[in-house]
Amino acid sequence: MMKQKGLKQYKENKRLKIQERKIRKLIFIRHGDYGNDGSLTESAKEKVKALAQKLKEEFENEGIQTIRIITSPLRRAKETASILSKILSANVKVDEDVGNEMPKERVEAAVKDIWKRMLMPCL
Repeated sequence: MMKQKGLKQYKENKRLKIQERKIRKLIFIRHGDYGNDGSLTESAKEKVKALAQKLKEEFENEGIQTIRIITSPLRRAKETASILSKILSANVKVDEDVGNEMPKERVEAAVKDIWKRMLMPCL
């Protein structure tokens, strides 16, 4: 009898720990169309707002509470990040290593570095 009670408690604790795990997602969003001055078009801004609303609903449904936005220093990318941050209530970090003309190897290394930085506070 005592053994079964201990097993039930163990299973319950394991179930609760699984529920406590944080959901992690790494989502890449490319800026929308932009004009000659490098700023987003009105159409692109509306698309970013619509995407942000969808993400907000998805994150709320999944219980995601912490959102980090990392952007390149390009004007259009910062505008996209700004719109997202307002709707998602997230901070934006401009990362000089994220850019437009990066070779594939550098992009892969930056993604690994960003992923590692996202995970470290949680380990």
